[in-house]
Amino acid sequence: MDMYYKSLPEGISSEEYNFDCPKTIDFKLLLKNLKSLILWEEFKEPIYDFKTHKRTSYKKIKEEPKLIIIEGIFLLYFKSLRNILDYKIYLEAREEDILKRRIKRDKILRGSSPEFVKKQLKRFIFAGNKKYVEKYKKYSDLILPSNLSIKEKINLILNFVKISK
Repeated sequence: MDMYYKSLPEGISSEEYNFDCPKTIDFKLLLKNLKSLILWEEFKEPIYDFKTHKRTSYKKIKEEPKLIIIEGIFLLYFKSLRNILDYKIYLEAREEDILKRRIKRDKILRGSSPEFVKKQLKRFIFAGNKKYVEKYKKYSDLILPSNLSIKEKINLILNFVKISK
C-alpha cells in the first residue's frame, strides 16, 4: 500500500505533514489497480520516493497471481476495500515495537533521522493509529496479539486459512 501515497502537497514541509491518515493514500487508484490485478488486467502501479515524498513514475504490471497479499495500516479503514478481501488479518503491535520498527525502517529506506521518527510518532502516528487503525480492527477475521512469537502468528494464520476454506 505504501506506493499509493499521494505526493506531498507543494509548500508543505514533510516535518509538518501528517502521513498517517487515510487522506494521504490514493485509495481510488489502489482499489482500481487491485481490481485489475484480480482480473489479470494490466495496470500502472505508482512508484513513490520516500526521500522526496513524491510519486516519481509508474510501472506497468500484468500478473496472473495465485495469491494476492496486500498489507497496509489503512486497509480496514476503507469499506470498499474491506469488502473485496477474502481474509482480513489484524496484527496488533505495542508502541515500543512500533517505535523500534519505524526507526530501523525509516533510517534505512527513507533516510530519516531517529529524531524525526520520534517526533512523527508523538505528533501523528500514535494518534492516527487510535483514530484510523485500531477502531477498525473489529472488521478483521483474525486478530494476532502482539505478545505472540512470529512462529505462533504464522501457525494461527495457516490454521485460520485452512479452516476457512
